[in-house]
Amino acid sequence: AVPRLRALAGALVRLGPGPAKRCVALYVAARSAAVEDAMEALGAEALRNPESAAGGAGIGDGGGGAGAVVDWEALQQRITLWLRFSVVVVRTLFVRELTLAASVFVVDKEEERAQPSQEPPQAAAAVAAASQMMRVDHQRMEGLAARAFEGSVGPCMSLLQGFAQAVALGRLMPEKVFALLHMIDTVEELMLELQRAAASLRQRRRRHHGGTANIKVLTAHMRQLLQTLVEGAREIFEELEEAVRKDTSKHVVPNGSVHPLTSYVFNYVRRLLEYDSAFRALFSGPGDGDAKRRRRQRERRRHGADDDDDDDEEEDLAPEDLQDDEDGDEDEDEGGDGERAAALHGLWPGRARSDAQLVREERRAAVAVGALFDALRGNLEGKARSQYPKSVAQQHFFLMNNLHYVVHSVAQYELLPLLGERWGRGFESAAEAEAQTFVEATWGKLAGQLRSAEHSVGGSATAGAAVSKLPKAQRHAVKDAFRAFNAELMEAIAQQTGWAVTDDSLRARVRALVVAALVEPYRHFHALAQRLPFTKNPHKYFKYTPDEVQQMTTALFHA
Repeated sequence: AVPRLRALAGALVRLGPGPAKRCVALYVAARSAAVEDAMEALGAEALRNPESAAGGAGIGDGGGGAGAVVDWEALQQRITLWLRFSVVVVRTLFVRELTLAASVFVVDKEEERAQPSQEPPQAAAAVAAASQMMRVDHQRMEGLAARAFEGSVGPCMSLLQGFAQAVALGRLMPEKVFALLHMIDTVEELMLELQRAAASLRQRRRRHHGGTANIKVLTAHMRQLLQTLVEGAREIFEELEEAVRKDTSKHVVPNGSVHPLTSYVFNYVRRLLEYDSAFRALFSGPGDGDAKRRRRQRERRRHGADDDDDDDEEEDLAPEDLQDDEDGDEDEDEGGDGERAAALHGLWPGRARSDAQLVREERRAAVAVGALFDALRGNLEGKARSQYPKSVAQQHFFLMNNLHYVVHSVAQYELLPLLGERWGRGFESAAEAEAQTFVEATWGKLAGQLRSAEHSVGGSATAGAAVSKLPKAQRHAVKDAFRAFNAELMEAIAQQTGWAVTDDSLRARVRALVVAALVEPYRHFHALAQRLPFTKNPHKYFKYTPDEVQQMTTALFHA
């Protein structure tokens, strides 16, 4: 059937532009109907309402609660259908139509082999004229094949693009970025399929001199589809930083341990980095300075002809949208980045990445992820002040726990190579500084009182000699030091009972700091006071031995 169709198409094309145009129209009518039937069999009807792919209510219009959860679950199901649909139509339907159009609208090899029969010298001129005519025929057939192919699969491609655009431009739900990254991964894989199809057509061209223009048409559509997904995912990630910075959730952590926002942000980043190639694609385009421009463009695309809308109105991720997504996809990119980048050469120029481009993308990704953690840190500092307004010590305790959680998790999941040693040292130093400040805020005053009293007795007592009598002022200084220490020690113990350090290594570090800041000074002062005749009732002041103080402090902070 194909040879007959090729011969018929060739005959009509040779009759002139009118018959050629009619031939393409008839071909498109027949093949588009077949494509439509195949689409319906694959479940295209569920993808035909792109407006409902926006993902529920918009940000800032009260779109939370059970209704939003249902909308997101429904959208996830449709995205899963889109993924299956796109794989099937590209690998089978598009490749089939591409091959068929290239086989029908092509200069037949038999025609090319026909040579003019004139004798020289007329023969040379005739051959040259025939060759020129053949080249014109090749170009004309290439163009007709591209038009025929695009007309046949156009509705299907429009369906794919329309749904993807609706998802990308829909509600800025943080968890939606993973669906978009999955879609990006899928489209990149399909573009590799197209590369293989293009290689096959290049082989065919040696026989029939045709079939490459329609590949260019398809890859142009796929590039546009891919760019839509990338821009949608990139915008969600950019808005997430601002949402984390502005998060005003009232969730209080009474034990001062890790806040849900901290674990959410880290788990979010960890899942992002599982989509290695797709995530880096978000940073292959213009720099970060274009974020606001992209937001304005997005608003114009969303509202279309709604000129009454305020152009400056921005749609941000609401704090209530920052919630854990337990059912997210965990698929990982198993292909090698170098192989994929090389294979995508010519299909999407932004992904045909040199080593320098890969380094630049990784640097941009590191800066973006680091900025997200910086936004988290700033928000946690605000939460510490608002949640523990009466306890400076607990403010620093809370920050210590949360910053250490980030540092430890980054090391545990081997993310430091992305973020860099400098970033790691900075965050680790900040966590250590919070631990030091917490210990100082809790026990520094007590230790200072002990040192002050020790300094007041001075003289031979501090050198270890026995003292038969102390002046009244020195006796009072020692007594006051013991009274303050005994009272404030128990007050601090009572206050911090229930505070938790969930990480074993951090708990050991905090206990070591407490021993150095409090227990050792008390041990020294306790030994000194035993040699001083400052009271006739030592049991009133020697309430706790240094070992007992150490036991009480090391019993704190259990998870």
